[in-house]
Amino acid sequence: AEIKENQKDSFAIGQLAAREILDNHIKPSVEAIDIHFDNWFSEDAMIKKGEVDEAIEKLTKFGHTYEKDGALWMKTTEFGDDKDRVLVKSDGEKTYFANDVAYHFDKLYKRKFDQVINFWGADHHGYVPRMLAATSAMGCPGKVQIVIFQLVKLIKGGQEYKMSKRKGTYVTMDDLLELIGGTPKEASDVARFFFLSRTFNTHMDFDLDLAKDRSEKNPVFYVKYAYARINGILTNSNNQKTKSKPNLELLNADSELELIDKLSELPSLVEYILSGENYPVHLLTSYAIEVAKKFHYFYDQCRVIDEEKPDLTASRLELVRATKIVLSIVGHDLIGLDMPERM
Repeated sequence: AEIKENQKDSFAIGQLAAREILDNHIKPSVEAIDIHFDNWFSEDAMIKKGEVDEAIEKLTKFGHTYEKDGALWMKTTEFGDDKDRVLVKSDGEKTYFANDVAYHFDKLYKRKFDQVINFWGADHHGYVPRMLAATSAMGCPGKVQIVIFQLVKLIKGGQEYKMSKRKGTYVTMDDLLELIGGTPKEASDVARFFFLSRTFNTHMDFDLDLAKDRSEKNPVFYVKYAYARINGILTNSNNQKTKSKPNLELLNADSELELIDKLSELPSLVEYILSGENYPVHLLTSYAIEVAKKFHYFYDQCRVIDEEKPDLTASRLELVRATKIVLSIVGHDLIGLDMPERM
C-alpha cells in the first residue's frame, strides 16, 4: 500500500500495514479453507464512533469503576477476577482491555446478540476471567462463552517441525494447504477434517505425511471412498428393473443391524454437540469414520444387488440410500467436505 506524505507517522503506517495484511493475506487464507465471515469488524471505526467511551460511561453509571493513582479502574474482582483492571491509564490512554470491553458492548447492546462465543488461542487463557467479569458487569452474565484452542504441532517424517513466531519460522495456513497438495478443495477438505478431529482444549499433532496420503489410510479419503462406493452401487441399481418395495424386517444380518444402529445415532449426536460445554464438533469426524467403517463392513458381508432376491435387494438399497443421506449431512453439510460421486 502507498503511504502519502501526510501519513508518515507510525500510527498511520501501522493502520495501512494492518489493512494490507487483512485484505491480501488473512481474508484470502480463511476463504481458502472455506471459512466465511458475515462481518469484518473495524476496531478503529469503533473507537472513532466513541463506543469505547460509551462503554466506559455505562460501567461507571452502574458503579463498576473507580479512580486510583490517576487511572480509571474496573471492579472486575466483584465478578470473579483475581484483581481489578485498568480501563484508562493515568496519561489518559485507554487500555487494550477497554477496547475489548467496548467490542463486547457493541455485540451485546448495539447489535443485541443473544449469545456470544469467543474462540481464543491458548496464550489468551489468562484473559478469560476479566472478559467474563466485564460482560457480567454490563448486565449480561452467561451470554458470553469463551472457548480456548490449544497449540498445533506439525509432524513431518515422524519429527516435529519447530516453529517460532519470534524467529519467524512458522507455517501459515497457505503454506499448510500447499504442503498437503492436491486440488485447492482437496487440501482444504483435509485440513478442515484434521483440525476438527481433535478437541479444542488438547494439543494436536498434525501428521503431514498422513494428510498428503490419498489412500484409505487418510481418514478424509476413507470417508469419501465410502460415499463414492455408495454412488456406484446406486448407479448400478438403476439398471435393475424391480417393482419390489423395501422391507426393513429383512435386514437382520449383523453388519446390517450395526449400520442401522450407527445411522440412527445422528440426531442425538448433533443435539449433544450443540448442548455440549465446548461444542465437541470433533465427534462429527469420528462419527463419519465410524459410518464409513460400518458401511464397508456391510458391503463386504452382504451382496447388495441380488437378482434372485428382489425384496432383499430393495431393502438393502434403501439402507445404502440412508447411508448416503447421513454421510452427505455429516460430511458435506456439517463438516464442509466435497463428497464425490466417484473416485
